Amino acid sequence: MNRDIARSRLTGCYVTVPTPFRESDLAVDIPALRRHVRFLINNGMTTGNGVLLVGGGAGDFSTLTFDERVTAAAAVVEEANHEVPVVMGVQTTSTLELT
Repeated sequence: MNRDIARSRLTGCYVTVPTPFRESDLAVDIPALRRHVRFLINNGMTTGNGVLLVGGGAGDFSTLTFDERVTAAAAVVEEANHEVPVVMGVQTTSTLELT
């Protein structure tokens, strides 16, 4: 994707997607995450109107392992299904993950 196409798609509100957790074991609740993304899309969060931000600095990234962040991101991208752009936060608070 070239710069002009990217700029035309990455417009509107950037919405941080919260990470839902299961009460039973505090694992990421992937079905709930998918439902939330679908809710956003069904209510107008689509290309040209907004961008979904997964794992952003103001979100839950600091409580998730690397694998949990990847799993959550993959679920959001799959559910978004090219209907809305998805961007990822790639920061970490763990120096062990930097190596």
